[in-house]
Amino acid sequence: VIFRSNYSLNRRVSAAMRRLLEPASTARIKQVHDAAALLIDNRNGEILVWIGSKDYFGEFGQIDAVRILNQSGSTLKPFFYALALEKDYTAASLLPDLPLYFGREEVYRPENFDRRNRGLLRLRSALASSLNVPSVYLLSRVGLEPFLDILESLKFSLPDNAGRRYGLGAAVGNVEVSLFELSRAFSVFPRLGTLPELVPVIALKNAQGEIVPLELEASGPGKRVFGPEAAWLVGDILSDPAARVAGFGV
Repeated sequence: VIFRSNYSLNRRVSAAMRRLLEPASTARIKQVHDAAALLIDNRNGEILVWIGSKDYFGEFGQIDAVRILNQSGSTLKPFFYALALEKDYTAASLLPDLPLYFGREEVYRPENFDRRNRGLLRLRSALASSLNVPSVYLLSRVGLEPFLDILESLKFSLPDNAGRRYGLGAAVGNVEVSLFELSRAFSVFPRLGTLPELVPVIALKNAQGEIVPLELEASGPGKRVFGPEAAWLVGDILSDPAARVAGFGV
């Protein structure tokens, strides 16, 4: 039994991954040693490329980094922004990017990656620019528990004490996730709110040694997580270079 993934596509992705890792030999980003890639067809959940490391025979090559857990960083922000858009928020809603404090017994003051505050800005710019302060503020208004419920609907593996363990830091990276979980979850945006099952399409070798692909079974419409309007809008925001100027410039 073998994967029916596209061999030339695998080679292209592997080559691109190696090019991105080349600067790791310099002093600028010494801590970057390896990478992984997962490419799926959003239409049907078919896995096209699965690369667990840059070199199977390298130092970390036999660790499948598609499956291992890492801190999520800012990758979960689009999901609670989508949740907010399904409530009373719009892409033009104003969010504060100010020195804010959260909590009572233990006070939490988030900071942006550049340690700057920009005053009031629109939700569209806050998400596209991946700003931490307005994101933590938004999560505090949307609610941590509804957000964790959404993550479970997206099939992220969360511990039983997720609410106490993560707190509002869930907005900015203290949730551990895998590349497999992230790739599947992000497919809800191009799929306008539905989540597919990821399917490793396989093929068999017959008695003559010929590869006979198996037909991919229809996975149905998928599980609905967000409404189509909110899912489309998040995709539009993430694709908007003008909205990124506040955080990343032109």
